[in-house]
Amino acid sequence: MDYFQLWQLFLILGLVLCALEILLPGVILLPIGIGALVAAIPSEFIPLWATVLVWALASLASWKFLYNYFGKANKNDYQSGVDAMLGISVRVIEAIDPDTGKGTVELYGDAWTVMNADVKIETGAEVKITQVTGNRVKVQRI
Repeated sequence: MDYFQLWQLFLILGLVLCALEILLPGVILLPIGIGALVAAIPSEFIPLWATVLVWALASLASWKFLYNYFGKANKNDYQSGVDAMLGISVRVIEAIDPDTGKGTVELYGDAWTVMNADVKIETGAEVKITQVTGNRVKVQRI
């Protein structure tokens, strides 16, 4: 009765791990599976400890490649919350008056109170948001 050879075991292990990646979120098993597939190539010619070392190094290299290529591709492009509001052009819906310290702008369909009423800006003017503090915004004329 013939048993599997080492390269066949690594090939099967690599294919199974790559297939199981579909079931798990994130990139967890794919680099380990790629490492096993790479280690299957020289496993016929090198001892077991060297094959395991090749597997570990190939897994780390494939993880590094996949992380650099897919992992942080859009991390710096996405903004949310207050960061997404800064620099947006909005419309004044209630005149900004420095005498009364009142004014309102429309941001995403909601009315936001202006906190820097040091310059008079008429209703309908376009302004840019420069700071957000709580539920108040600081604006600057465009």
